[in-house]
Amino acid sequence: ADETGVVAETAQRAKFRNFFDLTLLLNSLFSAIFALYVTQFIVRRVTAIRENYRRLADHQPLLPSMKSDDELGELDNSFRAMAENLEAGRQAQLEMMQQIASSRDKLQTVIDALPSALFITDSDGHVESVNKFAKDCFNIDLNYFHEQPLTKLFQLNPEMRPNFMTMLARETANAPMDLFAVSAEKELVPVKVSTVSFDSNDKQKYLTVVTDETESFRLKQAKSDFFSMVSHD
Repeated sequence: ADETGVVAETAQRAKFRNFFDLTLLLNSLFSAIFALYVTQFIVRRVTAIRENYRRLADHQPLLPSMKSDDELGELDNSFRAMAENLEAGRQAQLEMMQQIASSRDKLQTVIDALPSALFITDSDGHVESVNKFAKDCFNIDLNYFHEQPLTKLFQLNPEMRPNFMTMLARETANAPMDLFAVSAEKELVPVKVSTVSFDSNDKQKYLTVVTDETESFRLKQAKSDFFSMVSHD
């Protein structure tokens, strides 16, 4: 009877041990599967957030919103709110740049239509911009100066060349100055010149207006020649 009981107890313990091992194995397998699922779920959502960062940088539509109330869901909502604000700011900036470009084009059209040559120079007189009339009147462009000062355009006495822009702004404060411009073909053109200074990006610049006085000069010359002839006769 004792031997039979021991055998039965041993068999029962073996069954229990097998059941326990099977339960432990199934539990471990379930835990591994659950951990893998959770990990993949989290990684997938983190990857989606990272993808949204890339899409935002490339100005592409974002992925669908996460439908969850956990930390990643809150992060996704915050990111989307930030992206909307950035996109609104970008659109406003684009509209502003378009308005500036349109205004600049209109201003350039007006400047090119003016019957006077306009030159923008820095404080040392180096030419930074010329308008269309200057190109047509003197047959020059920005490359004509090649980083040389505006004095290249005029026939000047040597004492007038140092601090030319400062002198010009001072002397033309009340009335334009009569000078002779030199065209690209080395022709002398009588002109009236006036200059004003202005600030651009905390730097002093000059706007110089040069008006062609050829016809007026010819009339004055003809008048002078006529009076000379009458006086001689």
